[in-house]
Amino acid sequence: MHSMTGFGQEEGEICGLAASVVIRSVNNKSLDWQIRMPKVLFPIETKIRNLCMKKISRGRIELYIQLRSMETSLYRLRLDEGKAASIHEAFEHLKRTYDLKGTKDLENWVLMPDLFVEEPNAIDEEALFAGVLQFVEEALDRFVASRKEEGLRLKSQCIEEMDALKNQVEGLDAHIDTINEEYKKRLYKRLEDFEITDDLSESRFQQEILYFLDRSDVSEEITRLKSHITQFYTLMEDTKPIGKRVDFLLQEMNREANTIASKAQHIDQTRSAMHMKVHIERIREQIMNIE
Repeated sequence: MHSMTGFGQEEGEICGLAASVVIRSVNNKSLDWQIRMPKVLFPIETKIRNLCMKKISRGRIELYIQLRSMETSLYRLRLDEGKAASIHEAFEHLKRTYDLKGTKDLENWVLMPDLFVEEPNAIDEEALFAGVLQFVEEALDRFVASRKEEGLRLKSQCIEEMDALKNQVEGLDAHIDTINEEYKKRLYKRLEDFEITDDLSESRFQQEILYFLDRSDVSEEITRLKSHITQFYTLMEDTKPIGKRVDFLLQEMNREANTIASKAQHIDQTRSAMHMKVHIERIREQIMNIE
């Protein structure tokens, strides 16, 4: 089980350049990529994406690759000789035509747009690409390890909440007979208070009992909840991504808890349903961060 939040970093030297790879992620329902890297690495962008997609299936992923000069510079500036000659000729033409005075100072030349062209320095691209891909793999390993560690923490919290929910369900199940018996006693007390003992009243009393039991019976809801709880524990041990499956299961459990609350005829039953909903919501908050 992996969390969808994680961090991985690798840095060192490649071909005389200081290289750094950082991968981090936040929660997202689908896979969303944001990659920033020097343009010299554009030829291997697809390879980098493929490496990452083998190990990541969900989350908003941010990948940053930096290359900084140490012994070698990535780029060099080259004077565009043709453009410089054209500018010089244009200056001379202006001076002759309009009888202008002045000089072509160096700083004016430097400010000319696109007069200098940025070109990549001669670097062993094969070695550079191989080194960067290796750094990406190592950063990915750390990233996956951090997501796994966070996932285990979230799993522990989810199981703790589910254990508490299970106790609520089992407690309610064990208390159902007591709730029904208390309701019968209240009805009998009402009959005694009104001193109604004829056969018609007794028949009406039996109808009330049957109506109550039919309207307040939550045995099916409890049975389904127990089944969902068993499925939950099974999913927690699955090695495949479980986030979406558990979220669906929790929706079903929340529906059962709502039904139990709507059928409640006793304060303890209402409290149990509300506690169930609280535990379910806490688990859902954690599951949102699990892949």
